[in-house]
Order: sequence, then C-alpha cells, then structure tokens
Amino acid sequence: MVPTTKMSSNFAERLDTVAAKYPDKPAFISENGEITFSQLRERTMSIGSLLLDVIKPRQPVAVLMERNIWAPAAILGVVQAGGIAAPLDATMPAERMLKVFETLAPACIIIDHTADKTVEGLKDHVDCPIYYYDDICNTEINEAGIMAMRDVIGLTDPVMLYYTSGSTGIPKGAVYTHRCMLNYADRASDYTDVVNEDCICGNQAPFFYANSLNDLWLPIACGYTVRIIPNQIFLFPEAFVNYVNQYGISTMVMTPMNYIYIADGGVLTPGCMPNVKSVYMSGEVVPVDKMKLWAEACSNAQCWNIYGATEFPYTAQYCFHPDECKDGELVPVGYNIRDSRVLILDENGDMVAPGVVGDVYATSPWRSAGYYRNKELTLASYIRDPMDEGVDTIFFKTGDLGWIDEKGRLVIRGRKDTQIKHRGYRMDIGEVNTALVGIEGWQNGCVMFSEDEDLIYCFWTGPLSEADVKSGLQAKIEKYMMPNVYVHLDELPRTSSGKMDRVTLKEKYFGQGMK
Repeated sequence: MVPTTKMSSNFAERLDTVAAKYPDKPAFISENGEITFSQLRERTMSIGSLLLDVIKPRQPVAVLMERNIWAPAAILGVVQAGGIAAPLDATMPAERMLKVFETLAPACIIIDHTADKTVEGLKDHVDCPIYYYDDICNTEINEAGIMAMRDVIGLTDPVMLYYTSGSTGIPKGAVYTHRCMLNYADRASDYTDVVNEDCICGNQAPFFYANSLNDLWLPIACGYTVRIIPNQIFLFPEAFVNYVNQYGISTMVMTPMNYIYIADGGVLTPGCMPNVKSVYMSGEVVPVDKMKLWAEACSNAQCWNIYGATEFPYTAQYCFHPDECKDGELVPVGYNIRDSRVLILDENGDMVAPGVVGDVYATSPWRSAGYYRNKELTLASYIRDPMDEGVDTIFFKTGDLGWIDEKGRLVIRGRKDTQIKHRGYRMDIGEVNTALVGIEGWQNGCVMFSEDEDLIYCFWTGPLSEADVKSGLQAKIEKYMMPNVYVHLDELPRTSSGKMDRVTLKEKYFGQGMK
C-alpha cells in the first residue's frame, strides 16, 4: 500500500510517495555504499515494525549513530513507528548524555558501534532497551501495523528533536512536528534550481545537527541524492575540491568554519568547481573576502548567506553579490524567505526604525514548536503576539541583535548575551568580533570574555602577528574594548557539528591570562 495521490499528513507518507516515484534512485551515498529510496523505505519499515512493539505513539527514541547511509534509516524507522526521533552525537560524553536523558527519557536507544563507549557509561543509569542497528534493520515488516499508525500520527504530532545547548550549556531539545517538516520541504521545493531530482547535495553536517534538515528531511521529501562526504576530506582543501568535482556535487551546505578553512588553503581558483550550482552557509560570521573566493571558485553557483538556528530553520537569506559588499563589512543575512517574518523590537516590544539595532524575533510555518518537556523555557523563548496586537502568532525570541539596512536586508550584529561589564565599562563583545573580521589578512578566530578574571581573550589563526591584530583593532574599537590576552593557534578546535568550539577554548585557556 503506497499512497501517491493524497496530501501527506505525516512524513512517513511523504517517504512512500518519493520511494514510489524514484525507487531505484540513490537516496544516500557514502564510502559504505548507497541506499536507494525504495531500499530506504524498506529498511525504515523493518525498524519501525520492531519499534511498534517497544514504544508508544509520540514517545522519543534516541539514535546514536555515525554519519553514514544507515543513520537516516534508523531515524525514519522511529517515524514509521509513530515515535519522535532524537538523533544525538554518538561520541558525546556519558555525563552530558545523561543531562539530555533527564528530559528526553527515551523509550529505547538505537546505536552503532561508534556509541559503544558512551553507552557503556550509561548502562547503570538508563533503564530502557538498547538496540544495535545491524540487529534490527532486517526485522520482518509488519505492514498492517505500520499503515495503521498513519491514522494515529498526524500533522501536529512531534517527529524530531534537535538538541542544542546555546549559551547556557544546558541541553534543550527543539521540537519539530510533521507539519513543520513538510512545510519546510514544500517551501524549499519552490527553489527548483536547487531542490530538484538532479541535485547532488554534499553532506557535511552530522544528522543530529539542525543543518541536516537539508541533508536528511529534504531529500526524503523531494527526491534528490545526498553524498555523505568523509570527515577526512574536509581537512585537506585540495582533496575537497577534487572530491566535489569527481562526484558532481551541485549543492553544498556547510558551517562557515569549513568554508573559511578551505578558502585559507589557497586552492580556490576561479571556476575550479564548475558543477556547483548552490553554496549555503549559516550559523557564524563569514568574512566578505572568503565569500568572494567561493563565489569565484563556484562561478556557476549562487552563494547564499542564510539566517536560522536550531529552533527556527532558515528565515532570511541573502544571495551574495561581490560588488554589494566591501571587505571588512558584515555580510547581510538578507531578506525574509516567503511565509517567514522577522521583527526587530526594542525592550518595550515596539518595532525599531530601520538602521536601529534591536532584538530579533522570527517566525515561519516551519518554526519549531517549543522545547521538549521544558515549559518554562518554552514560554520564555516562544512569544505569542510579541507586539501585543491581538495577532495569534508565535515568534521565537532568537537572542540575536540586528538591524534592517538601507536596502531592507537583515544584518545580524551578534548575540544579546555578549553584553558584558569589563573593567567598569558596559560593552558588547560582539562588536569586537565584528572588528576582527574587518582586519586585513584576517583568517578566523574570536574573542571571549572570562568573567572570573575580568579579561578578554583573543584567539586566532593565520599569518597575522599579535601586533597586526592589535593595530587592526585599535583602528576600529575603543581602547577599553581591546582584548587583554592574545592566543595565536595553528588550528581552532571544532565541535562535532563543525563550528568553532568555544567551550574547548574556554576550558583550555581561561585562567592563564595573568600568568
């Protein structure tokens, strides 16, 4: 039974439709091999059939697997059984995993052998079944049970949890419903030059990271192929360029840190990746000069700076035009995507004038529904009718500061929680980070504030000396905003999702400033 005509009311039905349309087309390809859409559907139904006897509808299942072609099958297997998929970092320390499980309370856990060490540390603390993917992926399919679940789970039910710590360090799970995911897929399908059956998307983001929306849910909804790029390829810029060309990758969605690292490798020559049609970056600041290098290297592509977060996927976007941005400026995050809306409000909840910095609120039909089992934080962050106009719309309070420029584009200055008091002065450390990006020859890095020491640390990579960084900043910021400690690194640490790992920088270097 494969419904192909009615509108999908849950994501499992959308997989049915795509598998019927593209049965023999590869859905995911990696070094492990490939899995077609029909094979993917069969695997998900096998896993779902086992889970039908283990979980109740709308119960969460933790998925701890590496980034390979089998992880999507495990995640979608949970969906087939009417559960909530919660993919997590398989290498996460057990102590942090336990913090996640305090609210998640998974009905069961699906793992591969990359999670062995983590699971060993959980066994005395977690009272739920643990299944290896290889042991359950060929379970006899209970098609009648799977299809009966379609009448139980609908658009408003949760389907996925993306966990994030944000600035608090406390894990919180953003809840996505079937409606959220389907709305996102339908809006993305409007961009037919990117989301089409000929697209080959190069995957960098782990499937527990929100960027994987484009590498996990969109291909399943829209029928394009994802090639999972091996981790080691990102460490060698020349190998990365060769890989993209060899496998005809047409769309890339990566964290800015990866784009910057490859650009700094000196391998981006004009037109060197002619098959790429779209380049997407989001989550961190991208210097204009690096964007220019990518625009020249992917000469047939559009390069996009996208605004979104774990709680609200892409809400605004800016197609980069080199002649519109000057080196040292912030690249705008652009104009609202259709059906989304951004508000810039002051502390009283009133709209600010263009050019004035304010708090950024965002909403869309694909905004997450709240934080899983955290009512207090949900009410504090998901604000109904923030301007008190009697309009029953919920906006997410992003925690970002931004403004609308003279062309009507959204520009993000930084996080509101970067406001600090340093040596008696109130200041925004985000302004210092912005100034760093504008220094000629700057590659990558950041400033961070150690409250215990009342010291500002500056971390950076590349050819600039400490004197270069200091002189560059002195021309841009007030004296009291200057960093106190300068740490030059050969390489910046990265999180498992590919972003700059500020926690590691803090743990390794804070406390050494006065030595």
